[in-house]
Amino acid sequence: MSTVSQARQSEIARYERAYHFPDYRLGDRRREHITRHLSRIPTGSLLDVSTGRGEVLRLARDIGHAPVQGTEAVSYLCNDTDIAHAFAHALPFAPRSFDTVTMFDVMEHLLPEDTAPVCKELARVARHRVLLTVHNGSHRYRGEELHINRRASYTAWHQELTAHFGCAVIHHGNEGSISEMFEVIFDAV
Repeated sequence: MSTVSQARQSEIARYERAYHFPDYRLGDRRREHITRHLSRIPTGSLLDVSTGRGEVLRLARDIGHAPVQGTEAVSYLCNDTDIAHAFAHALPFAPRSFDTVTMFDVMEHLLPEDTAPVCKELARVARHRVLLTVHNGSHRYRGEELHINRRASYTAWHQELTAHFGCAVIHHGNEGSISEMFEVIFDAV
């Protein structure tokens, strides 16, 4: 097993432990922020990458997005219906499979060297847009630092995401949330 593969497995193990606690979930401010953005975009097919407990899948369905699918690296959170076991840098879908691809508060949990491959995968499977949030601050949960992939500022994140996606990235800001929202639009809907 390569050093990167070992590091990924170590990070996944952190989330396998964290998800055993019911309080490790989407908070109210993040939920409201995500709901605002999912409500303002055209409804259509949606993939939520690293969906955790599937909370965003339920929000998207309630808003009218369909079909809705998720992926998750923590295998015990996956099921046979709408959450597939997959890593964000290797999504098991054909190019342009989903109108919208989302990844909320995941980028800061990835290995830094996975940032570019993950952006490439999100762009590959998205037909019209990618919505993602980043929380750039420290987050210690039950004694473990979970945010291992941070930048000097959100401006640095914006510049890096623009470079990785190879097109304009809209920086919507935090709008009262703890995370900053970024959007990539590939073509007019």
